[in-house]
Amino acid sequence: MDLIVSILSKYGLQALALVLVMGGVYEAFHKSNAQTASSWESELVTNIDGFFQGGLTARNFSGLNNSVAIKASLVPKGMLNGDGSTIKGPWPNSYVTLSPTSNGMGFMATWSAVSSDDCATFARSQSANMVSVNGTTIDPTNNAAAAGIAMACDAGTSSSTATIAFEHDS
Repeated sequence: MDLIVSILSKYGLQALALVLVMGGVYEAFHKSNAQTASSWESELVTNIDGFFQGGLTARNFSGLNNSVAIKASLVPKGMLNGDGSTIKGPWPNSYVTLSPTSNGMGFMATWSAVSSDDCATFARSQSANMVSVNGTTIDPTNNAAAAGIAMACDAGTSSSTATIAFEHDS
């Protein structure tokens, strides 16, 4: 009997260790999507700002769209699918749409199908002039911005994805 208990204990601990390792791998991969998206958004902002403002006297983002950004090589390579107009995010079925603001003095990067588990981390990762999460506009300079982002993301809801828009003004 002691032998059977010993064997079961040994294999039970190995199974538990395997589950913990698999959970750690999942968590590391899961976090990497938010980190990847944050890095890509930062690179997009830097590249777009530099291209539309660098050396030009008329600083204006009018005419900015996905095709223009791709043709000007402003989009990180990992975001391209080769069709010349689609910018993809790191989550399944996630895409980014670039557009100028209404006055042309800034631009929007709208991310669709952001995992709700990554929503708050990703939305807080940028130094944008304005953030919109699932249609809720949040002023990043407001003292309650972090709580507003958390409430708008609400990973506990049945929706498994979110839409996040960053406005970057010059």
